[in-house]
Amino acid sequence: MNAIISQKENLIKLRPIEGIKCFACNPANPVGLKMKFFADETHVYSWLTVADHFCSWDTYVHGGILATILDEIMSWAVLYFSKKLILTKSINVNFIKTVYTETEIKAVGRIYKRLNERKVIMEGTIYNSNNDLCTKSTGEYVLIDSSAINISSYK
Repeated sequence: MNAIISQKENLIKLRPIEGIKCFACNPANPVGLKMKFFADETHVYSWLTVADHFCSWDTYVHGGILATILDEIMSWAVLYFSKKLILTKSINVNFIKTVYTETEIKAVGRIYKRLNERKVIMEGTIYNSNNDLCTKSTGEYVLIDSSAINISSYK
């Protein structure tokens, strides 16, 4: 991840998935994170500002919210690159630096390793506005064949 693109204008903007009430990504969820997603050839990105009501202590973003952001960025990365629905099997989160509310952060997700046709290991990271690595995660995801949503138009 040495050369992470940080300019949104150079990336593909991904459309929200309609008809779901997702806390993390639905733009209509009044209490959600409203994450928006962008992609290049190997990574999916999201820039967001976490509202103050998601704090844990003073102006620190709650660890559960950071885990949610990481799960969501990894999920969108595997969804986009694999064109399959997924289920999170497990995630591991390492909190490296404090993340503050009301400041823009960048989440990045990528496929780390394909275990087989049904399982992938994903990597997710969160950077602060100084581009310092603040939170890192890995997760195992199970891929599911489904025609429930149209994801073929993302490429």
